[in-house]
Amino acid sequence: MLPVHASRTTPAGAMPLFGTPHRRVLRCVVCDASVLAAAGAADPYPVCHAIACRMVISRRDEITDVAFRYFLQRQAGQKRALAALSAAASARIASEANENARMWSALATVAGAPSASLQLLVPSGPARSRPLASVRRARYRAHLEAIAQHAAALAPGVPASDAGDGVAGGAASSSLPGRLCGMCGGGCCTRGENHAYLSPPTLRRFMDAQPQLSPADVVAAYVERMPAAARWGSCINHTRTGCSLPRAMRSDICNSFACDALQQLQAAPVVQVVLVVRRAQQLWLRDRPDLDNAVTGAAVLRETGLRRLSVKPAVRAGD
Repeated sequence: MLPVHASRTTPAGAMPLFGTPHRRVLRCVVCDASVLAAAGAADPYPVCHAIACRMVISRRDEITDVAFRYFLQRQAGQKRALAALSAAASARIASEANENARMWSALATVAGAPSASLQLLVPSGPARSRPLASVRRARYRAHLEAIAQHAAALAPGVPASDAGDGVAGGAASSSLPGRLCGMCGGGCCTRGENHAYLSPPTLRRFMDAQPQLSPADVVAAYVERMPAAARWGSCINHTRTGCSLPRAMRSDICNSFACDALQQLQAAPVVQVVLVVRRAQQLWLRDRPDLDNAVTGAAVLRETGLRRLSVKPAVRAGD
């Protein structure tokens, strides 16, 4: 054992006995992550071990110093902007989760619902309707005419691609799926645009059910069911009261699609009470951190009916 006054000098090539006193912490010039650098290092561009950051620094030997500094500034700015967006999204998710929990608790208290009630979160369908513009009608008709010709060329008996009886929301004996979709108001319909997800197989099955109709008659049958006004920014057949097409004329996608909330409801073994919180954005925009996604509705769903809870417009995630 060395005496207490013995020298603790580290032999050449050996690791220091007490930590790393000859290293200092720098910041990666690309992503701003911590970087350990040896004392006296003169490299003006410290970089972390991330491959993407090292690839940025590797351009240093390929272009001029001025060009590299501009390139580095742009790449670093993009990295930090993405990191800021990710942090904001994470903060929003946490804030919304806390707010959802408070709303579900309030619903359970007001309704006297059991603690084991199913808690669901739904998006919102568009809240405004507008008369259908002539350009939308023309595009829809053109789409129908094109797929009707393809449908006529298909062999009869095209199998359905969706499972079950084509009734969205599960068994017809339960009113809960319908009440849940009504609470949302078509937040999943917005991508239907001017095609309504209609395809040749859909029209072929309609032709099989109505063999007396010609392709032109089939197109006319769909055109006749175009609403005078549709929800703004949604499917051409999306109205205030739902889809203007009967289920037999809708696409497989429309008949079988189930959002996360509907899937949870369908998978639940026995459901008597459902606590629903609705947020402002439609299904496909609900994860956009730059859009307001405040709570816009809350309700208790039972087979016997629906009871809404008043929601103040000022209640917003993150407030």
